[in-house]
Amino acid sequence: MKYSYMLTLTIIAIACFIIGCYFSYSHKKISSIYNLQTENTIIDLKKNFIKDTVNNIIIEIESERNSSITHCNQVADEKLFDFASMSDLSEAEFVNLLVGDFKSYIAQNYWTVFLWNNKTHEVLYKTDDLEVKNITSTLEILKSELLVHKTLTHGNLEVVFGVSKRYINETVKEIIANNIRNSKFSDNSYIWVNEILNYQGGVNFAIRRVHPNLPDTEGMYLSTDMKDIKGNLPYLKELEGINKDGELYYNYYFKELDSDKISEKLAYSKLYKDFNWAISMGVYLDDIKDYTDITNKKSKTMLSNLSLMMILTLLSLLLISFSLLISTERFNYKHTKKQLESEINQDVLTKAYSRKFGTNELMKCYKDFKMNNTNPGIMILDIDKFKTINDTYGHNIGDIVLKEVVKSVSQITRDSDKLIRWGGDEFIGIFHGLREENALILGEKILLEVGNLKIPVGDDIISPSISIGFSYFKKSDKEYTEVLKRADDALYSSKVQGRNKANIIL
Repeated sequence: MKYSYMLTLTIIAIACFIIGCYFSYSHKKISSIYNLQTENTIIDLKKNFIKDTVNNIIIEIESERNSSITHCNQVADEKLFDFASMSDLSEAEFVNLLVGDFKSYIAQNYWTVFLWNNKTHEVLYKTDDLEVKNITSTLEILKSELLVHKTLTHGNLEVVFGVSKRYINETVKEIIANNIRNSKFSDNSYIWVNEILNYQGGVNFAIRRVHPNLPDTEGMYLSTDMKDIKGNLPYLKELEGINKDGELYYNYYFKELDSDKISEKLAYSKLYKDFNWAISMGVYLDDIKDYTDITNKKSKTMLSNLSLMMILTLLSLLLISFSLLISTERFNYKHTKKQLESEINQDVLTKAYSRKFGTNELMKCYKDFKMNNTNPGIMILDIDKFKTINDTYGHNIGDIVLKEVVKSVSQITRDSDKLIRWGGDEFIGIFHGLREENALILGEKILLEVGNLKIPVGDDIISPSISIGFSYFKKSDKEYTEVLKRADDALYSSKVQGRNKANIIL
């Protein structure tokens, strides 16, 4: 009996040792796979985040340029109307009035003006930056340099005036640069801009235009032979990728924001050719190791508890406990991935859905329509005169207006409806089950709800309004963007009708 007891204890001890070794080995293998998958998932999410953010900046640039062109056209049309209404003035009076008007204009760099006598070919007035060799060549130059221009004849006089591409581009550059400097991101991330001067590279191939981390270096010339602390050539790698594909991901080492710590950084750069801007955003990668260390520590604690339980209950609980371990690891992985994806799918400012989520959702709706003929209502809305709000009260107040509008729309929509921030003050709504005959009814409810907003700003009250366009998928649609085009056309109709309107185009 004694020997049998000792033998049993020995077998149990050996079995427990084998079980412990087996589970220790299994945990290491699972942890290795889990860590690799977790790191890859985090890196993919970070890549998507920085790429989407850079693309949103480019969308913002295009939007600002279009808004500036529209505004300049309106101002130019007003001046053209004013000058055209002076047909009863003599030529001398007309010249004095026109020259005086442009000279007294506050932003003298705003206008480019060329006035001459068609009969005598005498140049009567021109802005200082305009070189005149002869009238014909000057008109050719104006056609190529002015993004907005108007022509007016007064007797023998003819005048061309307008706004140059350079002025509009420089204005937009300043707006975007300030927006980038004022943007805030988590994890010490930020956006920066380098203007490429020479696509061949070399010394002074680019100039640093915007850099929130090192604002004192803005205006500094860059060279492709500059190295990071590890001896890498990030500017050379960036330029090679820009020249090849117009965009790229790359890694290098750089000082963290508001810190002297040097860390590895994952960056994405994309060229905006019209400005020769390489727009970039980066995220530091040192948090990945911290994250996996935390999950490893939790996993090891769990393993110890499970191993102890299995040793006490011997082999009868071995398979069950091992399955529980694997299931728990998988659950933690899926839960973590779901949390990370949820953060990516939400717009940080307004808490509406992000553009990336919206693009995927619209593609899914389009596929469902083609396969099952389910046709949700698609809405586009934007805030009327939002630029004026930003210009008058500042972007912080503009952000409050955006959040309040989203909150108002969300209060009268269902949980199944999706409100997506598409860019700037433009939002897209997806309403499953909304019939065509009820679309404008919903639109009027949204207009009324937003119209009731009263946002105090000092002694002022902002009462924002919105314009809305609806549409639905059509069988002839080749891709999901066609329904957005129709909804955008309906939105434009609402603007033309005086804003604060809802329209539908089917």
